[in-house]
Amino acid sequence: MKNFVRMAAVCFAAAGLFAGCNDDETLATAETVVLDKPAITLEVGDREQLKATVTPDDGQTLVWSSSDTSVATVTEGAVTAVAVGSARITVRTGSAEAACSVTVVPAKPVEVESVTLDRTTLDLTVGDTERLTATVLPEDAADKTVVWSSSDSSVASVADGLVTALAPGTATVTAKAGGKSAECVVTVGPVEVLSVTLDQTTLDLTVGDTEQLTATVLPEDATDKTVVWSSSDQEVATVADGLVTALAPGTATVTASAGDRSAECVVTVAPAGKSWAVGDLYDEDGVKGVVFWVADDARSGKIVSLDESVRLWATGPYEARAFDEDNGADNTDKIKDLGLPLSTFPACAWCVDHGAGWYMPAINEVQGFLLAKALIDPALTANGGTAVSGSNWYWSSTEGEDSEGSSAICGYITSSGVGSYGEWKDQPEDDTYVRAVYAF
Repeated sequence: MKNFVRMAAVCFAAAGLFAGCNDDETLATAETVVLDKPAITLEVGDREQLKATVTPDDGQTLVWSSSDTSVATVTEGAVTAVAVGSARITVRTGSAEAACSVTVVPAKPVEVESVTLDRTTLDLTVGDTERLTATVLPEDAADKTVVWSSSDSSVASVADGLVTALAPGTATVTAKAGGKSAECVVTVGPVEVLSVTLDQTTLDLTVGDTEQLTATVLPEDATDKTVVWSSSDQEVATVADGLVTALAPGTATVTASAGDRSAECVVTVAPAGKSWAVGDLYDEDGVKGVVFWVADDARSGKIVSLDESVRLWATGPYEARAFDEDNGADNTDKIKDLGLPLSTFPACAWCVDHGAGWYMPAINEVQGFLLAKALIDPALTANGGTAVSGSNWYWSSTEGEDSEGSSAICGYITSSGVGSYGEWKDQPEDDTYVRAVYAF
């Protein structure tokens, strides 16, 4: 009996033991899920991976969700911040779940990390322009605005990357963005002179004469077009700002220099000649007459012959187209060039017969000696010549342009000065005189 009771007790104890083991096993199989982060704060655009731990880990399927996908989305635990706000990220497996509170704040601006220029040095000439290009990184930097500046805007200016060379020198152009910057050293050189020319390469002067030379410096935009003048012999000729002054007989070379270019003019100075005045007797090298006009330098002028003669202008209505009113020498040459015997033009032939250089005067030259009558008559008569008549008509070599070769212009003295009129070349109404003229 005792053994039976003892066996029964053992059996009940064993049964109790087995029952206790089954209860523990039931409690151990309950599922739980835990997230590694209960709350996170993200900036718009950020991503964060959440990790879920499931117990027991039997390869269960996890289901993720967001309480507000406009604020944050989740895919397999990867949370993406979409917009500012709050959302709850939940993970479920069977009957177990866990959650993470997500707070999304505005994204911080992307700062500039670097600024570079396509060139770090520039060599320019005054007037040149060159564009620089700045690269700002990263591409998504919040503010990529580039601010340009020059260390010396008198040498080189810059606007939106366009560099303009203004004057010789060196300047540093800086491109700045978001606290970062890059530099380009700009060296500006002058626009060099390429050529210097003078308006005259030779000058023939007399002692005391002056003559202005003009220098042309190219290109027009040369930085320094200053012309430096010099003379190889300042005892012969000096020069100041291009004005040449003849001092003594000889030869000197006047040089105009600009940059490393130059031009020269050979100046030949002759001894000073005799000064002349209206009414003087001119008797030089076999040429004799009375001065009726002088140039400003008083060393050159014109003389009228001592004698005069009555002659026809032409033996017929021949036309030489000699219309010059100031230069009888040109008119005389046109008459000669007709190819007719000079005797066909008696008045012209008479003038030319006075010798080399003598010619038939143009109308203004005729009027010139008529106006000078009071001054030249004394010398004419004193030297065996004939005084200019106050009543005679004097031929000129100037033809009447509207006469079709039939008339030439005469000069005469009036009560108030001098006058002129057309006269038939071969049939003048009255005796018409002629005097020869010579230019010295």
